[in-house]
Amino acid sequence: MVGEEPVVDEESEEEEIDRSGMKADFEGWLEKKGDKGPIKLFAKRYFRLYKNENLLCYFKTDKNFKQLGAIGLTGVLLCEKTKEKTGFNIVMKVFFYDVQGCDLTNSLI
Repeated sequence: MVGEEPVVDEESEEEEIDRSGMKADFEGWLEKKGDKGPIKLFAKRYFRLYKNENLLCYFKTDKNFKQLGAIGLTGVLLCEKTKEKTGFNIVMKVFFYDVQGCDLTNSLI
């Protein structure tokens, strides 16, 4: 859908979704950059792509089916190979908003 922002459900304390019995279209190990803390480290995660749901879900191990989070792929513009043999980048839409007539100076501090 045009204008729809990608859904990124980072590791949270919400109820975990159990995907046992659901067949993934592709799966394998990837490194995911963390979003918590001042230093963003990479963690090895097992990913499964569910094309029908437009989701790239990640799990702690390949034996685990309770997802830690998911990356919505609605709005993907490009999936390109990297220089590494098995690497790839996903290029998503970027949204820019030009808001005029609002003084947000004090609320951003």
